[in-house]
Amino acid sequence: GKYSSAKDAATGERSAWIQSWDGGQHTVLRAAKPIHVDSWSCCILGGVTVSSLRETLGTGKLQNDGFLQRFLMIQTRHQKSDCDHEQDPEALDAMTRTLANLRHMRPLDDAPLRLSPDAYGYFKQFMEGLDNTLRSGLYSSGCQSSILKFRSHAPRLALTLHLSARASMNQQCAAGEYVSLETMQIACEICQQLIQHTIYFWDVTIGERNTEQRQDIRMICEAICCWYLEQRT
Repeated sequence: GKYSSAKDAATGERSAWIQSWDGGQHTVLRAAKPIHVDSWSCCILGGVTVSSLRETLGTGKLQNDGFLQRFLMIQTRHQKSDCDHEQDPEALDAMTRTLANLRHMRPLDDAPLRLSPDAYGYFKQFMEGLDNTLRSGLYSSGCQSSILKFRSHAPRLALTLHLSARASMNQQCAAGEYVSLETMQIACEICQQLIQHTIYFWDVTIGERNTEQRQDIRMICEAICCWYLEQRT
């Protein structure tokens, strides 16, 4: 069905979107018959202009309710030319196979994946760095809430990378398997880059930074590619 504008804080639709971030079971109440969803989650990808966001954030409705903080905001550079890159059939085929293998991966209900001791220690250091950033007092409350979400983003990203590596090689995860230190390190490195985008995003949308000083996502892409190649060797 059609969803209302995100500006409308009176509806319960934003709370439904917020709940979908954590996933899990969910029941949608309908007059005729309740609808039960086993996995209430979704993937959202989109674009918006800075001026539109600035207008919405200026009302204060979206700054601190957790809705906007659940999105990973990236501000990209303007394309310098209109020249499109040629498609890479091999890369597209590898991505298609990886996604298909992920979809058919068997869940490990009795032995969920965990971080290795070294990976968990590295993650604790990452969280300490986040705490120091939050205690600096340099950022708005909305920005601080967005940074805080990376406590969840980092382990989720590490798990996603781990499963993607297995799926790319058409392998199933074994019971008692751990997410490695190397995978946790690359996940935290990517999150550090995304945190810089997050800080920049909030600075721009509240008008404290020149929008021409754009960030670059190539470092994130290069980090993922390097990690992926190491997993394949």
